[in-house]
Amino acid sequence: MVPKEKRAEIEKLTGIIPDFPVIFGDQCDQFKSFVSHVGVTITHLIAHNAPFDRAFFDRECLRLCGKIPEVTWIDTTCDVEFRDGIQSKSLKYLAADHGILSHSAHRAFADCQTLFQIVKQYDFQEILAYAAVPTVELIAAVSFHDKDKAKEKGFRWDDKRKVWFMKRKKTYTDVAELGYDFPVKE
Repeated sequence: MVPKEKRAEIEKLTGIIPDFPVIFGDQCDQFKSFVSHVGVTITHLIAHNAPFDRAFFDRECLRLCGKIPEVTWIDTTCDVEFRDGIQSKSLKYLAADHGILSHSAHRAFADCQTLFQIVKQYDFQEILAYAAVPTVELIAAVSFHDKDKAKEKGFRWDDKRKVWFMKRKKTYTDVAELGYDFPVKE
């Protein structure tokens, strides 16, 4: 049970209110029906930041269906090769860069609609091919003094491991091909 003082904050953030089950009915049967098609007629699931969504999906599959179906996930934060000029992979900015006005950001249904509008601007077979390219983690070997160089190139700080890292598709044969002006290792 969510503490009363947190409910308003959660409702504001998610748009989910306690009355949703009363308004929309019990969604368990619809979810079970959907899951029965996953891995059979539904061969791919696509999400923006798929690991986040997949954790919820997998948990609900186990809870309601007793198993997690085998399916290929496509994560649009890394599995789509967006056209040139895309500066941010934030869904809000991706929408704007693709000429889409995103209403109600961070609401599941609205985010799904936005993502669909973006993805349909690309050839799905090309998305599948790019998604199949392995993802690797690159670590920037920079001193504290040179940390801004790594940050400017898109590396993110991992406080637990104390490293600057980046996950990217392995579209190169040697790290040196990437042309960073600081040492990088896989």
